Amino acid sequence: MSWDSNVLAIATSVLVGYLLLVRALRYRRKAAIEAPFTTGKRPLSSMTVKEAQDIMNQLQELEFPRAMAKARQIALLKAGGIPTMSRLFAATGQNNTRNAGRRAVDTEILLREVQSKPRDSDRYATAVARTNYL
Repeated sequence: MSWDSNVLAIATSVLVGYLLLVRALRYRRKAAIEAPFTTGKRPLSSMTVKEAQDIMNQLQELEFPRAMAKARQIALLKAGGIPTMSRLFAATGQNNTRNAGRRAVDTEILLREVQSKPRDSDRYATAVARTNYL
């Protein structure tokens, strides 16, 4: 066996080990999330807002960060497709090339704040108030 073969075998072993570790840790987290609601315990309808918020945070920060970011961007595009919103953007001149990127980033930050902060926090209330104002 040559040196290149050994390196390839070690790299493959490390990669497979890493993938198995990630899988084990993800399933451990999944089991921890599901534990209070498994059969014979509490029904899902008894979940508190804090528990739902914790699950949402784990999903958007650990499991699907890119998918959640893309979903927020698509939500912005969808809002722009509503006829009344399009007329409003056109009337105020807010959908020009100079403002579009900044507007998208600002709105995504507000949505992220609403999704990630506890409902009783000041940052959540400020983000909701600002979103409603816009």
